[in-house]
Amino acid sequence: MSSVDEKIKQLGEVLARLRDGLQGLQPAIEAIDAFLNYLGKPLDPEHPEIYDPEKISWDKTQGAKGPFEKTDDVNNAEYKALRKDLAEHNGKLTHGGLFYWVFENGVTIGRKKAQYDKQRQPTETAKPASVAAPRDIFPKELADMLTFEESGEWIIIKPRQFLGSENFAKIAAIVRDAGGEYVSVGKESHFRIPRKTS
Repeated sequence: MSSVDEKIKQLGEVLARLRDGLQGLQPAIEAIDAFLNYLGKPLDPEHPEIYDPEKISWDKTQGAKGPFEKTDDVNNAEYKALRKDLAEHNGKLTHGGLFYWVFENGVTIGRKKAQYDKQRQPTETAKPASVAAPRDIFPKELADMLTFEESGEWIIIKPRQFLGSENFAKIAAIVRDAGGEYVSVGKESHFRIPRKTS
């Protein structure tokens, strides 16, 4: 680990301890959580859930189904992280309220406003979690860090506390194995898994 990464890690640990002492001061907690999640980016480069698509060059265009944006900004680090995330989600995902997909050429990425009634359907390979016990797919130490709530066809999973990059990666892997995903929407970011309907 480089000296810069070590300093960032130390700062993250200090902020995490400070956050624990701020219970009841929600705005301060949310600001620290946002900063700590940002710090997770250089510490956890293997998990592209943390990136900013707005730093990618997008071109507006018109398609058969309406307007959308596309990019082939292949030399951009944020593009590379988005492309990796798309590859891990079979070429389609929702991020920050937008639906992203990869064109057949494997390079161009398109995006448009997410239509949740269509895009939030579980995939055929999804292994839905039981509504009665979604906590059971997580080890106890991870489950205790999370809240679970049912919302339509999904179980919404949010952290009770700062997760850190290692726990975030473990939770993201379990969620993906259950057919779910991480939805990045600022303060409302969460994991979600399809609930069993039969």
